[in-house]
Amino acid sequence: HNCVLPRATAFIAITQSFRGEVTEVPEQVEDIIDVTLMYKGPRDLCLSDIVMGSYLDTEVYANFRTYKMSDLPKEEPELQTWLYDRYQEKEDMIGRFKESGEFTEGESFTQIHQSTGRLLGSFAFWYITAFFVFDFYKSTLGHVLSLASGFL
Repeated sequence: HNCVLPRATAFIAITQSFRGEVTEVPEQVEDIIDVTLMYKGPRDLCLSDIVMGSYLDTEVYANFRTYKMSDLPKEEPELQTWLYDRYQEKEDMIGRFKESGEFTEGESFTQIHQSTGRLLGSFAFWYITAFFVFDFYKSTLGHVLSLASGFL
């Protein structure tokens, strides 16, 4: 499988909320944007590749499709079927891309370019964040241990 199975119950609840069926919403949502990300590179990507920026040799593509809320089915079973149909379309599209490395005619994709500056900024953000989280836990643990030693 290429995609995570969609969460139909959550999607139905959110859709009903967007339509104002469950709660009053100040402004109803008119469109849903469906985004599919695909990549072509020397190996499969994982989260650490993205965080560490080691995916620069990978081509990343995005496909955007827009659906009108008014065109979606109103009843839960039909809405669930609609969602699973989109899931199957994504599975097929990604499968074709993985097999051939090409897009099927009629599929529109945008290549996403990653700059080195953005990559370095992202790396710096995660490095600094990890440092402060580690420092916080180290000082908190030290404080707790010093309090505990006073009771011994």
